[in-house]
Amino acid sequence: QSDPAGKLKRFQAGYSYKMSNRTSLYAFYDRQDPNNRVANDVIRVYGVGIQHNF
Repeated sequence: QSDPAGKLKRFQAGYSYKMSNRTSLYAFYDRQDPNNRVANDVIRVYGVGIQHNF
């Protein structure tokens, strides 16, 4: 265990761009350091997408 206290370290960021009244693009980033496995065991998640409301 890399952190004796076992604390989760997490960072998130996201952005949404409105293309029209009903359509938007989005992107996000998520980084987690669970500190319960191997040292420097970091989880990174990236996402992009488009949302259209009918």
